[in-house]
Amino acid sequence: MKVPQEEGILTESMLYGELGDIVAGNKSGREDDKEVTLFKSVGLAIVDIVVAQYFYKKALENENK
Repeated sequence: MKVPQEEGILTESMLYGELGDIVAGNKSGREDDKEVTLFKSVGLAIVDIVVAQYFYKKALENENK
């Protein structure tokens, strides 16, 4: 997101929060279709695997309810 900020396309005031805040319930997610979610994923592949496994298990739990 550095380049869009440097080019003035994205400003600090446009940013609402971090994904972790939304997942943890500290901030609400999108409230209408006009809001845009922007997620830039960088990091370790193992973290991606752990997160995917967590959500997969949650989906299976919700399916059985």
